Amino acid sequence: MGGISLWHGIILFLCFVVPVPALGGLAWFRIHRARVAVPVRAIEARLRRLDRLRADGAITADAFQRQREAILRDA
Repeated sequence: MGGISLWHGIILFLCFVVPVPALGGLAWFRIHRARVAVPVRAIEARLRRLDRLRADGAITADAFQRQREAILRDA
């Protein structure tokens, strides 16, 4: 004999091979979600500030539209 049985191979596969990609995928998801969340908040803040400037009359409608398009394009 000398080798490992089929059942031992299955158990080794389930205990060592399957968890590695699963943990890697979980780590990737958490890192990706953290990276995406920060810029979205920054974009929202910039758009809110732009809305306030337009509401206060500090910028024209044309300037508002150009700035809004630039913010969304850079996102």
